[in-house]
Amino acid sequence: MVEEYPYPLSPPDTSIFEEDTTEYSIRGSDTSQPRLSISQPCISDAQRAPSYPLYRAVKEGRYIDADGIRADLLNLGVHIRPDPIYALPALYALQTADTVNRIRVFAAWLSLVPARSDTTPTLTETQDHLKGISDLLLSELDNTDTAQSPDLRIAMAFVMVCISKGYTEHLPFPCTRRIIQLASPEHAAHFLNELVTIHEYEAGPEGVDRSLLTRLYAIAIRAQHWNGRYSLAVQFMKDAAARDIAVDQRTVARLYKYLQAKSLPVPAVLREANVRAPVDTEGVLGLSFEEEDIHRDIDVVAYLRKLRRTLTSPYPPSAKAIANFLLAYRSMRRSHAVELLYNRAIRRTITTRTWAMAEMIYYLHRRKPVYALVIYSRYFHLTAVPKLLVEDTLRRFTPASRFKVPEGIRKLDPTPADTVYAWRALLDHHGSLKRAEVLYAHLMQKMATARAEISSAESSSASSDVGDEIGNAKTIPTSESQDAAAVKGIVDQGRDVLARLPDHFIPAVPNPRVMLSPYYFLPFIQVLGERATPRRAARIFVDMATLGIEPDIYNYTALAGVYAAAGRSGRCLMILDQLESWASNVALGDGEDEQALPYILRPTLATYTTVLRGLVDSRRLPGALLVRRKLVERFNYVYGTDWRTDRALDLLHALQQLDKGRKGVDAKIPAKAMDPWKEKRKSNPPDLLDVTVISASVSVGSSVNT
Repeated sequence: MVEEYPYPLSPPDTSIFEEDTTEYSIRGSDTSQPRLSISQPCISDAQRAPSYPLYRAVKEGRYIDADGIRADLLNLGVHIRPDPIYALPALYALQTADTVNRIRVFAAWLSLVPARSDTTPTLTETQDHLKGISDLLLSELDNTDTAQSPDLRIAMAFVMVCISKGYTEHLPFPCTRRIIQLASPEHAAHFLNELVTIHEYEAGPEGVDRSLLTRLYAIAIRAQHWNGRYSLAVQFMKDAAARDIAVDQRTVARLYKYLQAKSLPVPAVLREANVRAPVDTEGVLGLSFEEEDIHRDIDVVAYLRKLRRTLTSPYPPSAKAIANFLLAYRSMRRSHAVELLYNRAIRRTITTRTWAMAEMIYYLHRRKPVYALVIYSRYFHLTAVPKLLVEDTLRRFTPASRFKVPEGIRKLDPTPADTVYAWRALLDHHGSLKRAEVLYAHLMQKMATARAEISSAESSSASSDVGDEIGNAKTIPTSESQDAAAVKGIVDQGRDVLARLPDHFIPAVPNPRVMLSPYYFLPFIQVLGERATPRRAARIFVDMATLGIEPDIYNYTALAGVYAAAGRSGRCLMILDQLESWASNVALGDGEDEQALPYILRPTLATYTTVLRGLVDSRRLPGALLVRRKLVERFNYVYGTDWRTDRALDLLHALQQLDKGRKGVDAKIPAKAMDPWKEKRKSNPPDLLDVTVISASVSVGSSVNT
């Protein structure tokens, strides 16, 4: 049977003739080839080229035959016209696990996709195909909680081909972020440098997209900061400065803040780039997991207007702020605004993570911990929690199967800030002390495994990490310092990205350093201190020291709160004094002021509020009055600054009124006394240091319960 070929609509290939004469050439002529039909569809260049058999094989879905045809055409030296349809066999190569030389076949087909500069009507089709490949690769990179680790080289090749073909506006940034997160320091630095080198060569000196380079370096710095590799993050920061690339303020401010928190030296390039960014007044974890941590007494309309604006801004709202809105709005039995905010939140990774945390906080507040676990399992990989235990808990709890959660959400790697709520949900669901000890054993096992992985990696290769000395971090050589001829020779090899990648398998494994965080111990300090004794909570600090984990202010806040809730006034006051002593003993460097001190050593307003609330709840009036005086003097606190601190002060005032009565402080606090300055709070705030009130109380020094 004779195959039917379309009528040619372009001039013939005159290279097969001895000379280009007017007999065969129609260039410059006003005549055009006749059409067979007015309604004939537009025919692509690939259909008119000598490589049409390859195009037809791909069009019919015969990808295995097409691979053989492609090899034959290349051997014969036949030029293959680029076409968006060639992205389909590249996608097929990814989906076929048993494909021989999977990365080679994938890169070969992907190289036949048209470049961004080709002004063809198939540009949208090309971008759609690349989006499908990006989504598939991203699902593989996100699937890190399985036994088989994906090969990062395939995703690296995809990003390199995209940037070499000029698709900078539609570059798969999520893939880029995941590659840098999951790669070793050497591979991450090499990959970033290759991306910048390829773009600078392809675009030329005048066409370099500075915004693209800024975004690439910001992604790399935030990814290594998330991994806990602060030295590599600083190295990327220095490299960006050497290339005269200005990193965005949010990335710089976050890295600067955490270097101070870890008491690590801040390089001059980072200190110069740092600008004062908006401060999150609620901190990473807020005050506690108690019901009073969020409240529904808010202006819903104002909150909604603020959240709609900030969810798409460089400084998104905190999880506690979103949880406050969810509590107030859902109490009105309405849902439209929640759907609107959710659709805005899932546009970015950072706001998706924040939204998931807000949902968990909301359900923990509602005393529905299993629903919080459902949220966590839908949004995050179960790598930082006991996976089998979480799955068994969700399977046994029947209402969890009927709980509606949006499907199709791309799972994220967990961080300590969001995983701590999953551990708290497990502790709340398994309410006994015995089960809490079992969960703590699970946590210690994961910590020990992460520590063993780090030790084995450091012993097997001394160069596997960049080093702990941030001040000695070296700058990656810029493309200007490289041999231009060598770079041109590599790029001109048919844009063969495989020549720029290592020959060996690059595994995608989450950084075990993320598991060694003091945040994970926070719910256990609170729960074990409540269900057992404060001494049991204090022993957790010994376990942290054994693992080489340094407690931060949140851990000390939780421990002081446990002692305060148990009525141990002397012990919690001793913790506060010790924290203040550490802060005052930190030496200032040249040119530094008090604000440059690591905030990790300083007790915060949340620390004093937690202790004050614990002493009030345990009816330890003398100690509570002393903490109030320290709080007001330390922070120059004005009533109305923070509603949680105001709440603790209101309860303290009510406790003072009870102490004057017949039953003393052990009597029940009346509802009217819970907010004594409700009407005059704004116009006439109370004097928090009323000496007459304090002097009328029992002597603090003689009545503190130790």
